[in-house]
Amino acid sequence: MAKIAFPLAVSAVLLSSVCAAPVWALSAVTYVSGKGADTGACATPATACRTFQFAVAQTAPGGEVTALDPANYGPVTISKSISIEGVDGATIADIPSGGNGVTINAGPKDTINISRLAIDGEKRGQAGISFSPTGAGSFGSLTVAHSAVRNFCDGIDILGGASNLVKSVFLIKDVVVSDNNAIGLDLVGAPGTLDHVTVIHNGGGSAKCGTGSGSIRAAQGVAVVSIVDSTVANNSAPIDSEDGATIRLYLSFIPDGVGLAGGTAVSAGNNFIPRAELTEVGTH
Repeated sequence: MAKIAFPLAVSAVLLSSVCAAPVWALSAVTYVSGKGADTGACATPATACRTFQFAVAQTAPGGEVTALDPANYGPVTISKSISIEGVDGATIADIPSGGNGVTINAGPKDTINISRLAIDGEKRGQAGISFSPTGAGSFGSLTVAHSAVRNFCDGIDILGGASNLVKSVFLIKDVVVSDNNAIGLDLVGAPGTLDHVTVIHNGGGSAKCGTGSGSIRAAQGVAVVSIVDSTVANNSAPIDSEDGATIRLYLSFIPDGVGLAGGTAVSAGNNFIPRAELTEVGTH
């Protein structure tokens, strides 16, 4: 029996190896397409996957997910350094009620880049881009560029705190944040820059989102937010600086004005701002 059992054992091992699901090495670059399928390693345009979430799982830390064509690539959760690069017409939509378009729960040194996407909550989603730390969740730097975020309760939420985000920074550049029912950008506990950003038609509230709070809120003393060459207009409430935060304004059109609730707003003197709650630091 011993002579028979050994070959049978080897055969069993070989059979289990053949039947086991294949394992691929993570790729530095992966691809998604409206014609793709969520199988394989997404490592070439010919084997593109269908959704951002599946492709992110196949991508090495520090790598890039590239969209090949216009399509809806679905919501995504990011837990590592990664870049997501869209194309004209690439969207994140069909978000479940109360869900987020992009959820960030990465590490304190992770770098995240999001570019060329339309993120649309279709009046169902909670936030277009959301960071609210759970456990050790954080990020090192976040860049959002050449994108639109619309039709959520909140457009972009960075809801950290002094213990979470002192070393974290964000850049939001060439982004339109519009038609969100509660607030355009809620920025708590992180320094960063809004550059060529349009924040328009936010706030007013809804039954789902509660009372709307308007355009931009910066809060906590570590939140030093620079607003450069941007437009903040036709929102339900002005920009708000709270709880020791500092807002710096340069070359921007802010007809909604700026309100202070324990924070500071500093103008370079070259902005259009009709209200007077500012410290002018000169005209350049």
